[in-house]
Amino acid sequence: MADVIMWYEAEEANYFPMLGGPKPFGRTEFDQLLGNYGVICDAPFITFAPKLIEAYPDALVVLVERDIETWYKSFNAYRKLHFNPFLQVISNLDVGFLYQLSRTMGLVLRGYFGTSTKQGL
Repeated sequence: MADVIMWYEAEEANYFPMLGGPKPFGRTEFDQLLGNYGVICDAPFITFAPKLIEAYPDALVVLVERDIETWYKSFNAYRKLHFNPFLQVISNLDVGFLYQLSRTMGLVLRGYFGTSTKQGL
């Protein structure tokens, strides 16, 4: 649970520093957040790719290229799920985890993808 809250803080600092939240993450903060993980992938990690490469210059980076149409279909399904009213209600009932996860992914959608609606991109 604490890592989901910390990812929210990282996203907020990365994309919305004008809100006066935490300072942008560097090596110290990523070390605290990632702990003993040896591998990371997908969201929300991808939104920090340049910062993670800067923080861990000796890390191996594997770039996986996907067909854009296939990726967009997958992403669009996720986006529709995120804005599903039923899921929003369930997220608000589970403030301990689902709410935190939902608000973090909302920041990813707004900050990284520039969309805050189901119609978005």
